[in-house]
Amino acid sequence: MILFAALARIVFLIVTAITFSFSVIAYRRFRTRNSLLITAGFTLFFVHGLISIPELFLVTYDVDFTDSIHLLIDAIAILLLLLGILLGTMKETK
Repeated sequence: MILFAALARIVFLIVTAITFSFSVIAYRRFRTRNSLLITAGFTLFFVHGLISIPELFLVTYDVDFTDSIHLLIDAIAILLLLLGILLGTMKETK
């Protein structure tokens, strides 16, 4: 079961890295506020995943994130993604 959890976290990190790279490429091409917010959200997910991976392999590595901190980081990332998506769908009125 521990092997499955470690493998799942690594696969999720790889998928997040791919999504993060696509969002960075999109931001570099379009340079809009919406793509910046979406890229910031995926950046938080990716960095959070990178920080938490070594604790699977190294006993001495101890970040000591509580579940509340994990939820806060994920909530901020989801909020940035939603803001980027919602601001992109709203039309500007003049």
